[in-house]
Amino acid sequence: MRNKTSQNSIKFRLVAIGVLVAVMHVFLLGRLYYLQVICHQDGDDAKTRMHWGDKVIEARRGAITDRNLRPLAMNRTRWNVNIDIQTVSDPENQVDLRQLVDRLGKILEWNEKTKAGQLDRIKKSKLKAIPLERFIEKDAHDLIVSASPPLKGIHLEREAGRYYPQESLASTALGYVNDDLQGMHGIEREYDVRLRGADVKVRLPVDRKRVFLSENDWTRSVDAQGQTLVLSLDSYIQFRTEKALKKAVEESEAEQGMAIVMEPYTGQILALCQTPDFDPNRFNQVTAFERKPRVITDKFEPGSVVKPFVVSMALEKGFVQPDTVFYCEKGNYVMRNPRSGRIMRTLRDDIHDFGDLTVHDILVCSSNIGTVKIAQLMGNELTYQSLQRFGFGRQSGIDLPSEQPGDLHPVASWSALSIGSVPYGQEMSANVVQIARAYAAFANGGYLVTPHLALGYLNSINGEFHPKPTPERTRVIPESVCKTITEILTDVTENHTDSDDPQARGTARDIKIPGYRIAAKTGTAQVAKPEGGGYEKGKRNASLAGYFPADNPRIVIYTLISKPQKGKYGGALAGPVFKEIAEALIPYWGLLPSHPEEIEEVIPETGTQLAKAEIPAEDLAQRLEDARADIAYGKMPNLRGIPLRECIYLLSETGVDAEIQGSRGFITKQSIAPGEKFEHNSLGKLTFNPDTEVDSAVKDSRAIVSRN
Repeated sequence: MRNKTSQNSIKFRLVAIGVLVAVMHVFLLGRLYYLQVICHQDGDDAKTRMHWGDKVIEARRGAITDRNLRPLAMNRTRWNVNIDIQTVSDPENQVDLRQLVDRLGKILEWNEKTKAGQLDRIKKSKLKAIPLERFIEKDAHDLIVSASPPLKGIHLEREAGRYYPQESLASTALGYVNDDLQGMHGIEREYDVRLRGADVKVRLPVDRKRVFLSENDWTRSVDAQGQTLVLSLDSYIQFRTEKALKKAVEESEAEQGMAIVMEPYTGQILALCQTPDFDPNRFNQVTAFERKPRVITDKFEPGSVVKPFVVSMALEKGFVQPDTVFYCEKGNYVMRNPRSGRIMRTLRDDIHDFGDLTVHDILVCSSNIGTVKIAQLMGNELTYQSLQRFGFGRQSGIDLPSEQPGDLHPVASWSALSIGSVPYGQEMSANVVQIARAYAAFANGGYLVTPHLALGYLNSINGEFHPKPTPERTRVIPESVCKTITEILTDVTENHTDSDDPQARGTARDIKIPGYRIAAKTGTAQVAKPEGGGYEKGKRNASLAGYFPADNPRIVIYTLISKPQKGKYGGALAGPVFKEIAEALIPYWGLLPSHPEEIEEVIPETGTQLAKAEIPAEDLAQRLEDARADIAYGKMPNLRGIPLRECIYLLSETGVDAEIQGSRGFITKQSIAPGEKFEHNSLGKLTFNPDTEVDSAVKDSRAIVSRN
């Protein structure tokens, strides 16, 4: 019995031990599961916090290019100069602060006052480090790095900066960024979000002191960059426009000038400029007036350039025909109150004292009185609509910030005298872009387009181009009326009138280009006072608006010369700017004359027999191919003997410029010798002399080149 009890006790103990062991195993397995599975993420997080840290990589600002991908705005590296106070204060380093500041000051071009101030800051500072200079360039950076003996305690901090390689070119459109790389004006501000891009957070290994390990710095491989913005601007056209505008402003001693070159069918702006302008690289060194985008913020009374819009409504509604005659009162038109007959105003036609003029000649000769009589025939409401439908009185929609819409008061606010002012551009205002937009409607057959600068974006990773949708256009005038207006505006420059009066002449006759047709209208407007009403005594705005070539318009140009001291009329002051731009585009685009017979007619008889070209037809094509190859490598080709037309083809294909003397014949002189290097995208001066006997071989060669 005792043995049986003992055996049961042993069994019980064994079972208890087994259960206890099993429970312990279950507990241990559960604990392991908890630690390895459930707490695994917390452990990783703790480990990560110990050995890794997050670093935010600021996105590099996207570049801005013209339509040919020439850079207009790009990034560059700058450095900030800091000094480690602990290092320079440590006696073991034996740093002579005065000598250190003196050596650094010579590199950074500090004057004695600045040196003394910096030395005082360093001595009084209780911080570990302080900044001494912001945004130094690479030259200064290299001098500091290579200084011997080393500049102890001086540290350079890399920082992104903005660089405009063309300096002041297109600064009106581009705007600029501040020291924090925020867009402040122009395209830089309008597309700031796209250009800035999004910052990227990366995880990097750190040491015990939470300092990132430089040998494992992967930030260089991170692509954090805003999108590259492609503009409609053409750097060459922009350059030629700015050059012509500055020349006109200097010669007339004007206060300022503005100009725009725009495609009439799409609204793409090829050039937008004003003078004085500024260099965005040094935006803080110029006045607010120079930085201000005045082409969209400044509005002014446009003057006679609005007359075609009034006439277009009268033609469309059937009130007049081009040959309808109006008596222009010999230059003095007495306006009377229709009810009382009391004289309200005597309207004068400036220097004109015309009698009978047709509607055609009213525009060609720019008669204020004639235009007012056409408007009176239509009435106030239609006169208002004639301007309102072309966009006057509202913003043009250009993709630039701060545009002012201009003024076109509703008929309800007109006085009895408004009909004698509004038809020729008084009692209203507009900016440069709005006027160019309105003329584009005549050039493109009746559509109102939206002027714009941005064409699209380049993906910074794969280089793919993503175009922006072209803004919709709206028909505002029948095509037939546009053709009639174009014919009349062409006669403004061709000097064709219906009148026998010797004073009846085209106001823009001086901008005629032989062989080509230009449709244009001049404007000479008084300058309204900023406050109190009335006009500034003796001040004028001279302008010219038009499109070229008139028979197949490629561009719309509007130019304004504000407050000139020499001269005052649009044809004389703004006309040369238009002509110079158009003449530059002929070889650049390879525009062939629509009336080539005129080119021969303007060549004066020199009485000199010139040698014929010694280039056989079969060799001319090869000569031109050789010239293209030379130009591609920046080497001046031999162009002597090349006919004018083939030279124009060559210039347009290769995209280079040249100053051309003469308007027919063959190249007889070139200012840069064959084989020499040429710079600035120009082949220099090419002189053509007319050959009185152009042989059939050369004539045949022109056809060969044209087919190629």
